Amino acid sequence: MGTFKVKISINEDEYLKEMKMAEKQVEYAKLLALGMTAGNGKVGQVQGKGGAREDLKSGLKRFMTIRSRPATGGYMGGSIRSTRATKNKVYADVGTINSDLMDQALGARHSNPKGEAVPAVGKGLARPTLMHKTTKARWAGSQINKDMQKQPGARRLFVIQGGSGNKLVMRKVGSLKKRQRQRGTSPRVRSTAVRGKGGDAVVMWSIAPDVKIEAVWPLKRLVQLSVMRHWQTNAAVAFRYAFETRR
Repeated sequence: MGTFKVKISINEDEYLKEMKMAEKQVEYAKLLALGMTAGNGKVGQVQGKGGAREDLKSGLKRFMTIRSRPATGGYMGGSIRSTRATKNKVYADVGTINSDLMDQALGARHSNPKGEAVPAVGKGLARPTLMHKTTKARWAGSQINKDMQKQPGARRLFVIQGGSGNKLVMRKVGSLKKRQRQRGTSPRVRSTAVRGKGGDAVVMWSIAPDVKIEAVWPLKRLVQLSVMRHWQTNAAVAFRYAFETRR
């Protein structure tokens, strides 16, 4: 059996140069893929599959009522932001700059001297349907101030102490004459208004000293699911782009 020798020569300087170039492109691709996956799947001219920021925006309507532009989450969706990864920050961020939306993710308890107010929902009430916004004209303070400008006998709104420290903003219903006939005098409505069953008043607002906000938006889990869906494709696109454009 014969033998032969193979001589391989390597330009060490060129080899080290290529290795450094490859290492540099791998790092660039990693940063690019992180930014794509945290955002909307696109960084500059590089288009991947998708990203967490856009998934969070479009998915908000599954967890809360979006009254305008539900496809992009309305103004709440506009508060969802992402940042790219950099050489000095080898990670990408995604989250919200809106404190109310963050409360929906983490849960919270709000309290203030004036109390938290929740409008009653229904025909003729402060918030006609769940899809309606509670405009400033329908706020409890605005309604009471407007009502106080009327003659005493024509005023319809009053406040009573409810359970658990809550106060209820009530609105008298029916004509003044009918109410006086039913209750003897108008002031007695205060003590009989909350009997219900077509009584003399309806609840417009419930004002509590504080309110507990439940965590209904699973932000962390949604980001994890989005990363699982998009990372592999985005990473492949990023690595291909990085090595095709190397200099």
